[in-house]
Amino acid sequence: MAGRPRSEKHDQAILEAAAELIGELSYKAVSIEAIAARANVGKQTIYRRWSDKVSLYLALYKKLVPAQVTPADQGDVCEDLRHIFHQRFTLYSETPAAKILVGLISEMPENGKVRETMQNAFVPERKKILIDVIERGQARGQLMANANPDHIADTITALIWMRLLNAPESLDGAAVDYVLDRAVRPFLTSEGAASVLTTEPRLD
Repeated sequence: MAGRPRSEKHDQAILEAAAELIGELSYKAVSIEAIAARANVGKQTIYRRWSDKVSLYLALYKKLVPAQVTPADQGDVCEDLRHIFHQRFTLYSETPAAKILVGLISEMPENGKVRETMQNAFVPERKKILIDVIERGQARGQLMANANPDHIADTITALIWMRLLNAPESLDGAAVDYVLDRAVRPFLTSEGAASVLTTEPRLD
């Protein structure tokens, strides 16, 4: 006999509780027990949906920051990337997504489950859109043909993560230009070079 269908009301209550708690506490300080109490459900109700806290917060992050589709071609690789970053940084400022990501990144060195999930699932999924845009820039002749799109995307990710960990409040328009200047500009052809600004934002 089939079991009872999952309650969407419980799903929403759990995710809302998880979002509220990480807004109040650090990722490390939040427990499944606290989430269950805030959502007014049993722990097993959570575990029937998500195997652990990592899975729950990854699901919440993906709900808050849906995987983007490759943006419409603006005719400029840097403008396409700016569009992606501005969307992402706006969501970081308006939701608990940044705190979730900071928590998961901070857990990676000591938590093999987090490290494996981030490296094998989360990062590749989120990096693909960057690679698509970078390859489009190469096809347009704005990026060097021998540049490695995967390496450029990794550098972009590293720069954004560094700022999330050290100065999350600095994820603004100037930070977008900073990331482009450091990760993309070295590989621009003369045709693409004019689109990159070199303003470096303050970290203090």
